Amino acid sequence: MPLFDVGLAPPAGPTSKLICRGLNYRNHVEETLSDLPEHPSLFTKIGDVLVGHYNPIIRPEVFEHFDYEGECPPSAPMAQI
Repeated sequence: MPLFDVGLAPPAGPTSKLICRGLNYRNHVEETLSDLPEHPSLFTKIGDVLVGHYNPIIRPEVFEHFDYEGECPPSAPMAQI
């Protein structure tokens, strides 16, 4: 079966709590005009904010644009600073 015909779900379910690391690679630090952090910053996301591959992203009317990014599940290789 071709990959395009397969529906890929988010890497976590809707009731999951995700712990994320902010500014986790040098290019991201530079594009935000931030200083290289001395310690990693952590933030949480709930599983309801995730969408599967090729699924629509719904923008609430109160926002003019999205500030979005792709995330890697913990089992995927991640770039290090």
